[in-house]
Amino acid sequence: MPDGAVVTSVEHRTGNRLVVVTVVRGGFDSALSFLHKQLPKAGYALKEGEVEQDDAESNFSSATVNGRWTLQKTPDCKGGVCLTYLTSAAS
Repeated sequence: MPDGAVVTSVEHRTGNRLVVVTVVRGGFDSALSFLHKQLPKAGYALKEGEVEQDDAESNFSSATVNGRWTLQKTPDCKGGVCLTYLTSAAS
């Protein structure tokens, strides 16, 4: 997660899936750059992603984890964006 991210919720779902919702300060572009640079450095492959004006998302995977992240601008939180991760064990 980017520096300064604040976890706002954690949800354990069926099938050993985990959803983590965070608020990240520093703006949309900074958070997006972090995801595009740091996840591959940590061993995750990004795939099937898209970037729009107010949101972005991508699937990611490693040898042990499959997941998806979403990034959304938060209009009521200046400079804050909502970053959500959904992960599960790779099959």
